[in-house]
Amino acid sequence: MPGSTRRLPHPLVVGAAALFVLGLAACSGESEPTPAPSTAATETAEAEPIFASDEEALAAAVAAHEAYLDATAAVSAEGGSAPDRVLVLTTGDYRSAIEKELQGMADAQVRVTGRNTLRDARLAQYDPASGVIQMYGCFGVGDTRVINASGEDVTPEREAEVPVLLTFQLAGDTPLISGSEVWPGDDFC
Repeated sequence: MPGSTRRLPHPLVVGAAALFVLGLAACSGESEPTPAPSTAATETAEAEPIFASDEEALAAAVAAHEAYLDATAAVSAEGGSAPDRVLVLTTGDYRSAIEKELQGMADAQVRVTGRNTLRDARLAQYDPASGVIQMYGCFGVGDTRVINASGEDVTPEREAEVPVLLTFQLAGDTPLISGSEVWPGDDFC
């Protein structure tokens, strides 16, 4: 799935208009995904990998992303309050971007109902040495709606589903989300 990538906004608020777009932030504009520098890589090249197979790495990334979607739905339903429930599942620049989005949501006094989805996840890469896992998937906005302080539905028009590339950085044996990009190539969803 070659090609360049474009930024995917977080599912919360974009500016004062409180646009609920897709549910993820992005950290790369490079033509090919490259692993982030490892902060949780093994100390030596001889160390045992965290996962025994690519399938185990993918399963851990999928589980981490599902936990992220659950936490995002809970925090969004409360208008961005107690964002640590989401932030603890992220790392690096991605965490900073999500924190700003959640604060924007609180400032705009909107909340989001419903939950985003991810289907058809498949491994793009697992690099045991750097602790990076990348996976492709089909990200959907599901039944999410943006509700303002007056109780009005202010959900913008948006694509129901987009192909994405998600990046995770291992912290010990836990994958933390470190990036998300809309896949610019052929739509595999």
